[in-house]
Amino acid sequence: MMEMEAQGTPWLDQPVMLHSSRADKCKLTEAQCLYRNYRWRYWYQADHVYALSTVYFMCAVIGVFTISNLLMRLTPIRVKRTRPWRWFTSISRYLSYRGYRVPALRHWSPALGVMILGAVGAVFFFAMTLGPKPYYWPTDASYGSSPPIATRSGWMALALLPFVLALSTKANMISGVTGIPHEKLQVFHHWTSYAMFVLALIHTFPFYEFFKATHIFVAVVFVIFFFLHCDFRLSSWDYFIASGVIYFLSLIASHIRTYLVHGIHNATLELLPSGLVRVSVPSIIKWTPGQHVFVRFLTSDLHLLTAHPFTISSACRNPDEIGKASKIIFYIKPRDGVTGRLGAMAAKNPGCTKKILIEGPYGGVSELHMAQFDRILVIAGGSGGGFSLAMVDEALQLTGVNLPTSEKREPSRRNLQVVFSTRDHAMADWYIEEIESRLSESTMLSADSDNGFETAVSVHVTDQRVSEIPSTSESGDVKGTAGKMPPAEITTTGSFSLNVHRYARPDLPGLVAHTVEMAHVQGMHLEKKQRVGVLVCGPASMLHDTRNAAASAQARVFKGEVEELYLHSESFV
Repeated sequence: MMEMEAQGTPWLDQPVMLHSSRADKCKLTEAQCLYRNYRWRYWYQADHVYALSTVYFMCAVIGVFTISNLLMRLTPIRVKRTRPWRWFTSISRYLSYRGYRVPALRHWSPALGVMILGAVGAVFFFAMTLGPKPYYWPTDASYGSSPPIATRSGWMALALLPFVLALSTKANMISGVTGIPHEKLQVFHHWTSYAMFVLALIHTFPFYEFFKATHIFVAVVFVIFFFLHCDFRLSSWDYFIASGVIYFLSLIASHIRTYLVHGIHNATLELLPSGLVRVSVPSIIKWTPGQHVFVRFLTSDLHLLTAHPFTISSACRNPDEIGKASKIIFYIKPRDGVTGRLGAMAAKNPGCTKKILIEGPYGGVSELHMAQFDRILVIAGGSGGGFSLAMVDEALQLTGVNLPTSEKREPSRRNLQVVFSTRDHAMADWYIEEIESRLSESTMLSADSDNGFETAVSVHVTDQRVSEIPSTSESGDVKGTAGKMPPAEITTTGSFSLNVHRYARPDLPGLVAHTVEMAHVQGMHLEKKQRVGVLVCGPASMLHDTRNAAASAQARVFKGEVEELYLHSESFV
């Protein structure tokens, strides 16, 4: 065995045990033994001092968000209407929304709160790595073969492993307890992975060894060799067991739901004049607005082994009420890879059907939360228009009947404002047609009940490469973007107006500020503070501007001028 170790062959010591012994006999002088056995230097307790401290730190962070999630869910409505609660909510949402742009790098930062949390983590790991001294053992005696800085960084890297894997899965435990969707946790998966990688390098540099994990395959190799390297020293294998349990439970849960609960679906492909591919999937799966699913196409020419995320662009309806299964609808912009192949298939064989597997849904905004808003501002750009259509669908069918008794609203007109921006004139025509269709359907479905929404839709076409487009009136008497003539007005259970703005980008900060101001005015008139929901999906610049506007508007919540301002954002490439 010693010969194998001398040759560098990785293998396990014999006999194999779950934990190695902590028995220690110091053969140095009394003073040297006291120095060696100090808490921050003692090798035989390093797992407790560094690995468990890392676990406690990560669990404490998760615990803060878990407590916040429980408070949001369980706090009585009367408490939520108090000033301290509004202060707490507005400050936390400011931190969640506020971002920064670095023009020179064409970079949009994560939210301020995310960066603060990352900074707290960096301080913790730097302090634990560089704070204790020494980094290397003195040369007056043989204190051990592993330098102290290598020992501590190695244990902290090992302790991060369960969290890196937990954050990498879609059906993960952290989302379950914190209420934060998996896609919002990806930034922390990246950061904990970077921290683990840097710590692993610090662990290996003192030996002049080098390895790194890229992803999936190399990550598996990394974990295997990490396992062999730890060689059941002290409690090291506890962390591999925890990692395996967490990761495989998440994996099993998602596969059970995909294969056994959802089963195989049939997806119909249609290429629209706008260039989008419309994918329609009849299903009894339940979903909420803005949720996304991962789709696996069961055909070899569409990457059978990989799943691809798509945002659902339709509202979920009760099959008993409509007499058939709801339709999950995706609008996909063909680009390279799978989306390009989908576009080619739909063009070659319109209406073709493909068998698919669906994993999810994930993320989104709850129906209950949507029903609480007095004003809803939906902002979308480009292919993000599909996201906004799902939000419009959901808003138009809300009646508030599912709200808790304490949340039942007095009869009052609510406001839905939709803003869509695109450079493509054909895309604008498609969006107008879809909005008209949904409003007409809402009229038929809601003939006996008023959902109480005043609806205003603004379509912004920013491309200036075509000839002059007819102008737009102020009240909704609109000429389309490519010769199309939408009706001047569509009557629904509420009221509706449609405007098209040529060569003009929407003023997102102004829109958010105006929406909050109108909510404040209406709240004063009704003597009841209003709730505002801002829902956005588009390119990074659109999300950045909207997040910052929503963050600034939290000051109105802090002052008590509105009850709540909630932002839900979906990134779109």
